[in-house]
This record gives sequence, C-alpha cells and structure tokens, in this order.
Amino acid sequence: MSRFVILFVCVLMNFSALAGPPLPKRPINLNTATVRQLMVLPGIGRHRARRIVLMRERKPFRRTSELLKIRGIGRKMYHRLRPFVHVIPTKTALVKP
Repeated sequence: MSRFVILFVCVLMNFSALAGPPLPKRPINLNTATVRQLMVLPGIGRHRARRIVLMRERKPFRRTSELLKIRGIGRKMYHRLRPFVHVIPTKTALVKP
C-alpha cells in the first residue's frame, strides 16, 4: 500500500512539473504586457509573444479579437486565450489619424 502511495505522489509531481507556469490570476493587458508576461498564456511561447508585441508597437490593440490577425493564432487558440487577456486602450489608440 505504501509503495502505491509513493508512486502516486511521484506521478503527481511529474505531471505538475509538465504543466508549465501557472496561468495568470487576472487578465493580461495586451497593450502593456511584456514578452515574458505573454509567455505565461496557454499556447504562447517566445515567438508568438514577440509577434504580439510587434503588432502592438505598430498599432495598439483596440479589441482582443485583433489577436486573430497574428500568424499562428487561430480561432481555437484565441478562444483558449480569451479568458486571460483584455485590452485597455492607450491614448494613441483612441486618437484617430
């Protein structure tokens, strides 16, 4: 019985290590998040995080759905990300050229 408990605990510890970083407790603002903060999001690695930042530098986000314009982020990934992101418009996003 004790061997089973030890084995069970070891398996749980390995699964928790594979789970990666914990998900954010509060939504991340796409207009201010760093690459490192974006990498905490499910399915977002360094490459996609950099793409998000590059897009934001060209034009700040006005809606979270603009993530769909980024190569590598489709509807399925967007729906996974949606609960963990939000957009607070910046002053430059509010000014119309």
